[in-house]
Amino acid sequence: MKVGAIILCILYFGILTAIGVIAGKKAKNAQEFSTAGRRIGMFVAMCTIIASEWGGGNVIGTASDAYAYGISAYIFPVSMGIGIFLLGLLLAKHYWHIEEPSMCRYINKRYSQRCELMATILMLLSIMLVTGSQLKSGGLLAETLFGWNHLTAVIIFAIVVCIYTSIGGLLAVAWNDTFNLCFGTLGVIIVLIAGLGKVGGFEGIAASMTPERLDPRPFGSWVWAIDYLASSTFVMLAVPELIQRIWGCKTDKVAKNACMVGGVLYIVLGLASLTLGLVAYVVLPNIDAGLAMPELVMNLFPNLFGVTIILAVLAALVSTADTMLLICSNMIVEDLIKPFRKQPLTDKQNMVLLRAFIFIVAAITVLFATGFDRVLGLVLFSYYVYIGISTIFIFGRLWKGATENAAFWSMIISFVFALLWQFTSIGANISWLTTGIVATLTSIIPFFVISWIENAANKKNGVIPEPKAE
Repeated sequence: MKVGAIILCILYFGILTAIGVIAGKKAKNAQEFSTAGRRIGMFVAMCTIIASEWGGGNVIGTASDAYAYGISAYIFPVSMGIGIFLLGLLLAKHYWHIEEPSMCRYINKRYSQRCELMATILMLLSIMLVTGSQLKSGGLLAETLFGWNHLTAVIIFAIVVCIYTSIGGLLAVAWNDTFNLCFGTLGVIIVLIAGLGKVGGFEGIAASMTPERLDPRPFGSWVWAIDYLASSTFVMLAVPELIQRIWGCKTDKVAKNACMVGGVLYIVLGLASLTLGLVAYVVLPNIDAGLAMPELVMNLFPNLFGVTIILAVLAALVSTADTMLLICSNMIVEDLIKPFRKQPLTDKQNMVLLRAFIFIVAAITVLFATGFDRVLGLVLFSYYVYIGISTIFIFGRLWKGATENAAFWSMIISFVFALLWQFTSIGANISWLTTGIVATLTSIIPFFVISWIENAANKKNGVIPEPKAE
């Protein structure tokens, strides 16, 4: 069966690469490579918005956490979906009208170059952590399919994603996301129907669960629900992969509606992944939680059809990994290279750099993929790192009183406290303060306090601050 599985994988990735080649012909310059020429319609926009966040976190991560902890794993897809919905409802139209090539360039225009540099560094770290989660999940699937070494599987997965992303840019990503989302959703539905039939439906699942596994409190405490809402939901209001897709939409109305519908469907798909994790616990009670999804698939369909289903799950991972690589490459070129060059880049040089850094970033994220044991652990820490950027981007766009010092120190203070709470014992005796809550509070409070203090001082001294972009 391994030979057949390899043939199916080659066929699948061949389709993705072909889509990339077709899309690449439409990317006539670097701007179209990064923004798809603002030609993305409602259906494709909705699919690519869902797919950009569906990946390893929602498919593999939610199923794994459901296997390990029970129904409380709902908190991740629900908090993410709420964030995407609110992004559409409240902010998508505001963001669509931003005329900048990247989020960090907007931060430069709104605040300063040092804020742009700090945001770029934190954003790159955050996105690479998320990308690492997708590569890790892809490696787990390849382990199940082929019995490969995990590192080998991760590297191969990364190379293939790099190839088609570097060919076609955002339009290739959007088209592939649409294909992958439809393919992946079909796979999840098939496994869900077969799995529920094998365990006797939801009643069979409930009968097999202990009271602890039926506890809706994440990790046994509602404080973790607050953590997820404070981090995942808030971060979704200003993440680069979603904003890039908003910029690629034909109109601001398309951007708004695609996010709102996408947020609802994201929750539905997440709850399906949760159910599959619970089914796996009933059917296969003694396996590694990280392999819950692929092991369940191969148990239900121990043949090439099962391989096809796993490829459908892999599609969800691809649809997130390609996005992250493109965003990182664009940020490095726009925010770390261009501002410090005396001579402007030609369009050809720009395209070469964009494509080269897709591969370079992928090589770095392979290291992250092997550094965390839990897929959602990677995803969540990436959100903790990112919270400060969300704060200054959202409120800087909506509030003219936000100051440069407030933005700069908000990012630094939030990041430092996130590191301390995550990797030291400083908060061990304060159970109600999780890393996500701490990162959010230490971002928002300094941002508004410093802004208010500086605005009050300026008013008292009769100083009129230099106007900044809204």
